[in-house]
Amino acid sequence: MSKDILDPAALLSLFPTLLPPSAKVLASSQDGIAALLHTVLSALAFRLVGVDDSTTSFSDSNNVLPVEWNKHSPGNFTFRYKHDQSSLEFLVKVSKLGARMVINAIALELLHLISPPMTLVSASFFPYDIDASDAQPLVHGFISSSRVADFVTQLKLKVIQALVPGLRKERYTEVAASETAPSARSEAPPAARPPQIPRYNPDEEEWAQRGPWGGDGFLPPMGAPPGARFDPVGPGAAIPGRGRGLPSRR
Repeated sequence: MSKDILDPAALLSLFPTLLPPSAKVLASSQDGIAALLHTVLSALAFRLVGVDDSTTSFSDSNNVLPVEWNKHSPGNFTFRYKHDQSSLEFLVKVSKLGARMVINAIALELLHLISPPMTLVSASFFPYDIDASDAQPLVHGFISSSRVADFVTQLKLKVIQALVPGLRKERYTEVAASETAPSARSEAPPAARPPQIPRYNPDEEEWAQRGPWGGDGFLPPMGAPPGARFDPVGPGAAIPGRGRGLPSRR
């Protein structure tokens, strides 16, 4: 027996038993996603009470879908559920939005939404007749068991745990948000870089009046220390002061 009640193999085994006995045909990939959703909730003892916005009188001891469950396929699917561990009623809608499917679950005016990727299903696999003599294994319609497992994890985190927190079911465990979050990549510190020295080409006009360290050529390389003077000081040269100029040579 599987340790996890939502193990993909267990779900795909339960899946066919929940389709109407007289209509075990999945007309589209959207049918497949909606029926898989119903399978997950059925495994957790959610009781189906209707497949539209108002009916709540439907009842089947095995939670088998009624024939009209997919009459609005592939655009819209509606499921209404109750659960023994909650006094609430849950409305779940599966809608086709462009190339994606959106799942909305409502309880007490709270909205919980997930958008399963269309890579969950193989469009070429559908329509699919489960009762056909040459029917392929159902898992092929969902690409692989790992895709089913990823879908179930998101469904548990964003819908089931939000609707019925702390749900108690044998072989069922809740999932923590940290288990589904991508691991944060540690950012390596930036490599130390030497200071960039401007490219120097004495043949370029831009650099014709500059030295190899930049500047306008009138300052010494690398700047000057505070208090430095550049007056012509030396033998025979007067030190210019305020109002005095440089000595003239004769």
